[in-house]
This record gives sequence, C-alpha cells and structure tokens, in this order.
Amino acid sequence: MRDKSFCELAVLFCVHNAKNKG
Repeated sequence: MRDKSFCELAVLFCVHNAKNKG
C-alpha cells in the first residue's frame, strides 16, 4: 500500500521502475 502512495508521488519513478523491470 505504501508503494502505491509513493507511486502517486513519484509516478515518473514508478513508471521508470516498471519499464526497467519489464
């Protein structure tokens, strides 16, 4: 759940992480 909040605050970072992972 905390990850979701962080994702909202840092969507760019989240997207980058997802792209890197997948």
